[in-house]
Amino acid sequence: MSEELLQFRVNPSWREIEIISEPYVILNSFGYIPAVNVMVENKKIPQFMYINPKSLAAPLDQFKILNKNLFTGIKLKIRKESEEKTAKYELKEL
Repeated sequence: MSEELLQFRVNPSWREIEIISEPYVILNSFGYIPAVNVMVENKKIPQFMYINPKSLAAPLDQFKILNKNLFTGIKLKIRKESEEKTAKYELKEL
């Protein structure tokens, strides 16, 4: 699913995104990693985003429960706490 999509990389700036797919897996050098397709504010093309970090997966699961157990259609603001690779994610539902 993501072969032709660019990866959305989260950084410390708040960005608004909408999830436009249900999770699927991508095979990379670490094995299979879950991902979803997203539309990022002010961009006209879909991108994919990995959803495996715990600080991202746990709040996303709560948003999914509130969205009739679907990822598709979730709208949120997202950023990382810092530029560090291990920085935690911060999410706010829109």
